[in-house]
Amino acid sequence: MTRVFDEALAVVTVDLRGQGETAAGEQDALLTDWKTFFLAYLLDRPLTGLRVQDAIASADFVAFYEKKRTKPRNVHLVATGRAAIIALHAAALRPELFETVTLRNCPKSWTEMVSDPIPGGQLDAVVHGALKVYDLPDLVRLAGKTKVRFTDDE
Repeated sequence: MTRVFDEALAVVTVDLRGQGETAAGEQDALLTDWKTFFLAYLLDRPLTGLRVQDAIASADFVAFYEKKRTKPRNVHLVATGRAAIIALHAAALRPELFETVTLRNCPKSWTEMVSDPIPGGQLDAVVHGALKVYDLPDLVRLAGKTKVRFTDDE
């Protein structure tokens, strides 16, 4: 983040639905916001998909606020922890919106996440049946390998 501030870029922080200021109270260390996750699941509106919509809408706003649709601003997406998987999905779906994508403390694959004996509270980022169709490295390829960077620093 220091580099972003040093370059005098505009910084926008976003609370995706159910996270940050919109969180639904106490979070379970293992199951995170399981009530919201299962409510969305039962309504056939996966929470991951809803949050990806939030991320894309936010990036689109930043890119085009008071700008012509043909000349967007460069958006540098930085996401940490549970929001990182959401950010990776957003970058894969709309790679043209993002100049760079930095993912902090993000699993590099679904396999890595499910093989962890003590998972890091990623229930609300899970996509039911995802491993039948894709893994996170596939999203990196869609987003653009050269623009996605994983880091474990805070």
